[in-house]
Amino acid sequence: MLLRLLIAGMICGMLWEFWNFWAGSKLIYSVPQLWFLKLFEMPFLGFFGFPPFALECYLAHRLSILVRDRHLKRSIVRPVFVLVLAVVYCMFVFKGIDRYNVWTYAG
Repeated sequence: MLLRLLIAGMICGMLWEFWNFWAGSKLIYSVPQLWFLKLFEMPFLGFFGFPPFALECYLAHRLSILVRDRHLKRSIVRPVFVLVLAVVYCMFVFKGIDRYNVWTYAG
């Protein structure tokens, strides 16, 4: 199952970058020394990040099922608290993305 999950992550990443390549508003990655080693817009080595990302998404999904099964049936306070924490976490992640990635496009 692990191998299938990692392969699925690579396939999804390749599809994502294929669609990004043809998009009007797209991500353009810049790696000065490796600009010629690209597949679509992504540097070749960047594709190796997609399989671990697929594993991370699967584990987050399994964790959410575990939390739901253990805590949702007992009380409504805990799931709401977890939801609030998740929203706050996402806000910090997107703020970091904007701060460290998007500024290269705007400059």
